[in-house]
Amino acid sequence: MKEVKETKKTYKLQELSDTSSKQGGKLLYGYFRPYYLRFALILIVLFISTAISLAIPLLVRRVIDVNLATVPPDIAGLTQTVLFIIFLSLISVVALYFQIRLTGELGQTVLFNIRRDLFNKLQELPLKFYAQNKSGDIIARLTSDVEAISSFLSEGFIRGLGVIFNLVLVIAIMFTVDYKLTLVVLASFLLIVIILVFQGNILRRLTKKSLDIDAGVSNQIQDILNGFRVIKSYGKEEFAFEKFNEANQRYFKSAMYVNTVDSTASPILNTISAIFTIIVVIIAIQQNIAGNLSAGSILAFVIYAGIFYGPLRNISGLWKNIQSGLASSQRIYEILSLKTNILEVEKPYNPNSKDIKGEIKFIDAYFAYDKDEFVLEDINLEIGAGETLAVVGPTGGGKTTFVNLIARLYDPTKGKLLIDGKDVKEWNLGKLRGQIGYLLQDTFLFEDTVLNNLKYNNPKVTKAQAEKVLKDIGADHFIKSMPKGINTKLRANGSNISAGQRQMLAIARLILRDPKILILDEATSNIDTQTEKLIQKAIDYATKGRTAIVIAHRLSTIKNANKVVLIENNRISESGTIQELIDKNGTFAQMWERFNS
Repeated sequence: MKEVKETKKTYKLQELSDTSSKQGGKLLYGYFRPYYLRFALILIVLFISTAISLAIPLLVRRVIDVNLATVPPDIAGLTQTVLFIIFLSLISVVALYFQIRLTGELGQTVLFNIRRDLFNKLQELPLKFYAQNKSGDIIARLTSDVEAISSFLSEGFIRGLGVIFNLVLVIAIMFTVDYKLTLVVLASFLLIVIILVFQGNILRRLTKKSLDIDAGVSNQIQDILNGFRVIKSYGKEEFAFEKFNEANQRYFKSAMYVNTVDSTASPILNTISAIFTIIVVIIAIQQNIAGNLSAGSILAFVIYAGIFYGPLRNISGLWKNIQSGLASSQRIYEILSLKTNILEVEKPYNPNSKDIKGEIKFIDAYFAYDKDEFVLEDINLEIGAGETLAVVGPTGGGKTTFVNLIARLYDPTKGKLLIDGKDVKEWNLGKLRGQIGYLLQDTFLFEDTVLNNLKYNNPKVTKAQAEKVLKDIGADHFIKSMPKGINTKLRANGSNISAGQRQMLAIARLILRDPKILILDEATSNIDTQTEKLIQKAIDYATKGRTAIVIAHRLSTIKNANKVVLIENNRISESGTIQELIDKNGTFAQMWERFNS
């Protein structure tokens, strides 16, 4: 079996401190590389646009030193030069249009690929990743960090290249005008680079920290919104506000640090450029007095010095944009670099769906989340095809972990789990999970029509098939009472229907999917007794001919089970039929007695 080892001991994003901005930069390079021809075209257009804008001061020098220096002035030559300047300006405008358009297309393409890969990675990662990370942090990386990269691609990166082109070409041209003055300008540039590198390292670190803290604020908001009913009912609004305010204060302080460091660059750079511009002008005048430099050359050089220093004076915002983009790419790299521990073999077992029976067998299975404490121990159990197994036991005993192993959301730490005689690790993951249907206590429904919600697991389902299943499980009455029947649009998570009705739709969706194995996790809890009876009838219909594992707090839901297992203290303590367990007079017998009393 060919396996890829996990490169991370933890899935907790806040603890992945071994990533760096270099890895974030490499990540972006990897996304740009397939589009190198388009990128090269952008560079060519950018070069043309920059070169034309820098040629104009030379033409201005020609106007002063040649066209206007003669007596009388060379009007014909002046006209030609001016027309040529206008012509070059038009070409520059066209080049700028294509630069903006091509840059936008490339940036959106890269962003599309990043979002796609992020979403695929999030689906690939195991449940451990979601258990160790707050959803607010994950959402922040999918939204805020992707937006920061978008800003970096559309503004920071290309503008940065434009500044580099501009500086290189300006320096080359200034050398042709006067090399001594150019050396003075280069001395100032060296000083500016040292300051920017030093400030950039600090700014990138602080920005990364600020983004991490901002994700904490998102987590607080999400927790408050999710628990709003509890907060209101217990009168804990002030407590919730204090928790949020504490997180918000941390972000405020972090953002202020970023702002303080960011705001230092512009004044320093402006001061340096102003001082060196004055030095250049003084030296240029001395050169002119000595007869070594013409008035046109002085004007051209001063214009070029302005072009050189202009972007540097305003580089603070650009520099912050670049550092923010690199920090965000680092945070996205932290997700994309994670490896799932649920891996497929090179040639996975991929049987025809109709040949799958649904037999399940645990052999000396153990499971630990962090390899330090087992949450399931010594699990040995067989579930025949078409049988219903009821799993009971105290909260925290390991029931949900037990069923998660069957769907291969986790792999046993030790021992084996076989389905139809094959180790689950040898199965095609898509095929395996495609044959397992979940019915959870908290049913999720999309903001769409009833029919489209029923078709979610099986798009080929027809309206007639859906209506038949609804009738078979006794859900057709409430569907008919809805404004547009099966075509009625549900609100987000089915908030416009009752909890029992949501469960009935979930059961219908499960039947239409037609899996061989059903996992019913607390499917009838938190509903009234009458609704429970209706749902139980629907469940009995759904489990016919299918292997079913039922987790229940209410023992009324396990009467039709072929076998019952009691999981407590992380192991199976009792196993057998209901009557066999009653006869053993153990923990289950006491639970059964309390249920019937």
